Amino acid sequence: MVSLLPLLHRIWRLFPAQARRRVYEKATTAVSSKATWTEKTPREPAEPFIVAGALSAPTGLGEAARQLLYGLIAGGYRVSAIDLSKDLAQKSMIPLPDLPPPSTGPGTLLLAVQPPNVGHALTLIGRPMLADKLRIGCWVWDLEVLPESWIEQSRLVHALAGPSRFCTETFARHMDLPVRLLRYPIGIAQAPLAPRGKSGTLRFGAAMDLGSTAARKNPLAVLQAYRQAFRHGDAVTLSIKLRDVGADPAMFAQLQTLAATDGPPVEVLSGDFPPARMEEWWRGLDVFVSLHRSEGFGLLPAEAMLRGIPVISTDWSATAEYISLETGWPVPVTLVPVIDATGRYELAGARWAEPDLTAAVEAMKGAARNHEEVSRRGAASVEAAQRIFSLEQLQAGLGLEARIRQHVE
Repeated sequence: MVSLLPLLHRIWRLFPAQARRRVYEKATTAVSSKATWTEKTPREPAEPFIVAGALSAPTGLGEAARQLLYGLIAGGYRVSAIDLSKDLAQKSMIPLPDLPPPSTGPGTLLLAVQPPNVGHALTLIGRPMLADKLRIGCWVWDLEVLPESWIEQSRLVHALAGPSRFCTETFARHMDLPVRLLRYPIGIAQAPLAPRGKSGTLRFGAAMDLGSTAARKNPLAVLQAYRQAFRHGDAVTLSIKLRDVGADPAMFAQLQTLAATDGPPVEVLSGDFPPARMEEWWRGLDVFVSLHRSEGFGLLPAEAMLRGIPVISTDWSATAEYISLETGWPVPVTLVPVIDATGRYELAGARWAEPDLTAAVEAMKGAARNHEEVSRRGAASVEAAQRIFSLEQLQAGLGLEARIRQHVE
């Protein structure tokens, strides 16, 4: 018997992406278990915990889920994991710790999966596991307004948590649910400090996921500011690390073309790096640059700070909450209406930041002139990151008492 699935799949792909997304959202929401309260459902976060998400995926959301998991392990809490990477069509390549299997009955589910995939994720977890669980959606959004699908799928959880005040304030404005500030505890394990360049060359770096849209991540601005700041022969380099270049091959090609033109050296790297190679890339940097237009958190700038790498960053949205003149170079902005060719962020009334390119150029020049200041701000970055993204902040966000801290690799 000939399967009709390939033909049906080809027909499905003929529909516009936005239409397919809406059908997927509606269908998975309709069949998923709604968040209801039972007598056994905890009213506040309580053990045992389950962290569910694309835990082994090499993505920002995957790393966010892992950090929640590592934080609960470090705090000595009873915690299990449900890795949904392959089920959500994500690459699975990051090893996870061995943990007890999740158990049914009362407890807390930290769902690090966000719309449009919430309904699908809950269906995969299954009704028996969800029964009597407090469901907290650990979500990240990058604008001050929300898509309608986020509001619809919020009915599938009891509460929400966001990693920044920028996120939590947006959630609270648009959804009638309890909202918690839940910082990712990236500071619980000391990351290797990036060594300063010994050759006198100042090494700039930028990294981003083109699947999160080039319009928001704004990689061209980094390259343009760098080329305006320096000339051929200046003691500087720039490394741009990209993932999911297939989401925007035109942007990838444009960056490669511009990098190859005459001027100070630029390398453009792509792909999913395993942890050891990613750590090697971090070790090759002195200053990290993120001229994004908006961030719900900004994991990579935070990770740079933890490694003693100060950050030149757009002074708006979540990164403005933890990057200051003490720890980096905040770049002034002008707020403008969102223009995003993918349509993901073009919502009614949506705005984001246009970073001041002249200010970014001056920040780069200033860093190149004063390596001692780079080192000073780098040291301040480590202290700030360890304080802001600590186990204690995670415990406060969940309303948990401190436990004996465990060793985390």
